[in-house]
Amino acid sequence: MNSDLFGKELVVRTDYKKASIKLHLRFDVLSGAFQHFQLTDGITADSEAEKEFEPLPVGSLRLANLGYFSLDAFEKLTQTGVFWITRLKVDCKLYNEQGEPFCLHKHLKATNLDTIDLNCFIGAKKRLSARLVALRCSKQEANKRRRHIRRDAKRRWRTPSQQWLQLAGWDIYITNIDTTRLTAEQLATITGIRWQIELMFKCFKSVGKVNTSRSTKPERILCEVYAKLIAQLLRHWIMLATGWKCILQDFIKTAKLIGRHARALTMSFHKSKTAFYRTLRYIKQDLQYSDYGKHRAGKQTTYRQLKNVENP
Repeated sequence: MNSDLFGKELVVRTDYKKASIKLHLRFDVLSGAFQHFQLTDGITADSEAEKEFEPLPVGSLRLANLGYFSLDAFEKLTQTGVFWITRLKVDCKLYNEQGEPFCLHKHLKATNLDTIDLNCFIGAKKRLSARLVALRCSKQEANKRRRHIRRDAKRRWRTPSQQWLQLAGWDIYITNIDTTRLTAEQLATITGIRWQIELMFKCFKSVGKVNTSRSTKPERILCEVYAKLIAQLLRHWIMLATGWKCILQDFIKTAKLIGRHARALTMSFHKSKTAFYRTLRYIKQDLQYSDYGKHRAGKQTTYRQLKNVENP
């Protein structure tokens, strides 16, 4: 299972202006490894950057944000035996199995069901065959999303459409995985894996300070960004080398633990291989017997949700 192609915009803040770059990251959930790590400028489309990625192996599952929404990419993945799940774009054209236009907004507004699961075609020209799954959100979550939509629209001097506000009350996905493999509820739970990449980017910014700089010179800012990103890669390697397990253990807490040992790692690396390996073993013990790498008791984590799907 691969959870991959998560592009985020890193805004490098200075005292006088802002510049932006994008980091495109492919992350393998099963091994915890970074399979692709690429920087582009802020105006490069995510779908264009995706073309430089290596093909995924047959049987993989691709999860990505809406920036990588591409019917051409979905069609290619299906043809190569790769599964994919993504949220549906609001303005995406839908057609029923008979090829007639299908208004999802009207259908959801008229139904009393909490779950919609049907086959359809997507795209005015492409007409890609896919499975559409919609699950009704709680009133609290729906209202929270609508407040966010209105606040964002106001900031942009726009008025959100009623259709957009109505669809905010639903979790809507499209996929090429049929009902014999995953139910609608299981599919929605598995998409929670994508939150791991959000935590990684949050850690890059909050712990690694990748998006901040005190310099005002572009070349120095870029040099600083590269240095900090190299540090993130080294830290992630140390996390894997000391036994960190993706989803099972807290990413940010583990990153902070390794940060506490940064001085010892640097000194032991310059001293000898034996001293460096000894420091890694010490970090591994600290990770196993401390609370840094563990989730809070009773917290409904992605790992626990996946276990509930496996053992209902």
